[in-house]
Amino acid sequence: MCRRACGRSTRRPSRRPRTRRTSGSRRLRPPGAAAFLYAPCPRGDCWPYLVGSDGTQYRLPPQAIGYGTSEGSVRVSDGQPWDLTLSPDGRYAGWRNRDTNGWYHVVDLRTGRGVERLDPGSPSPLSPWAWSPDSTLLLAEHRDGDVTRYLLLDTRDPSNGYRELPASLVGPDGTVVGVRNNGDLLVWVGEFGGGLPQLRIVDPDTGEASIIQPPEPGGLLAEGERVLGLLTAPCDCAVSFRVYGPGETGRASALLVMDLARGHLTGRIDLPRSADHGGTQPGVWEPAASLPGGVVLVRHHPDGTDIEILNDVNGERVVATRLPVDARVTVRGQARY
Repeated sequence: MCRRACGRSTRRPSRRPRTRRTSGSRRLRPPGAAAFLYAPCPRGDCWPYLVGSDGTQYRLPPQAIGYGTSEGSVRVSDGQPWDLTLSPDGRYAGWRNRDTNGWYHVVDLRTGRGVERLDPGSPSPLSPWAWSPDSTLLLAEHRDGDVTRYLLLDTRDPSNGYRELPASLVGPDGTVVGVRNNGDLLVWVGEFGGGLPQLRIVDPDTGEASIIQPPEPGGLLAEGERVLGLLTAPCDCAVSFRVYGPGETGRASALLVMDLARGHLTGRIDLPRSADHGGTQPGVWEPAASLPGGVVLVRHHPDGTDIEILNDVNGERVVATRLPVDARVTVRGQARY
């Protein structure tokens, strides 16, 4: 279970990691796939690392990057990588340079070459927003004042570049919260922080939309609990709404699972509770992604930062790895949203 979700990396990274990087003309073998990305300090204010499926660590960016040219690799700026993302299968990583608002780089870790550089077209930076469950599509968001744009990149055919989606697809009352394997957008209708929202599934080619109105949750949602986001299931057939208890904004208390085909609620997954919220262990657990091995939780506690896998069938938890205290972690399938 853990191996599937975390890319087989259960090795504990040291506080002074041994890393591989290129210098001059020397080129190293590409990582192949990443289990996760992390920066070993609070708020990510230090250089991030990529941890491969075999436990090897690479300082980001892993090597010089070329974008489909025969003339050789194009060196990425030495600015600190920021706004990290990792595809659900661990093959693609993305980042922008922290000190600039320029290109957003998406790299194929199997080949070590760039897939695309997304251009924000203005001084405001791009943010990775959501991956399709099969890792073929990356949705990026760009905000410039009150104007929001979405860019969609198909990793299977990067020669076509990326496409900008018209704002009319989302509407003034909507927020894109996911992208499906076929390219359809999951749009959250209305405000966050209330009950279960209406979802629109929008075809970006035709603009046609279907509406999913979740049923009344009944006993699955306690009084005072609020819904503030969702995770897309690896099957592309369900979503899990993040549920927060009364007065809680820093941690989720449960996931509420809904079948996208029927619009039915199929269950509730209660998350571990910290000692400050009725539990027995210190720390805070946050659901970061839903992967084939289970729900990936990131737990911050006084002794370190754990990546845990929660079996969404029997509720058992397995610690996949432990990182330094207050490490900033990006797991497979995790983007800004």
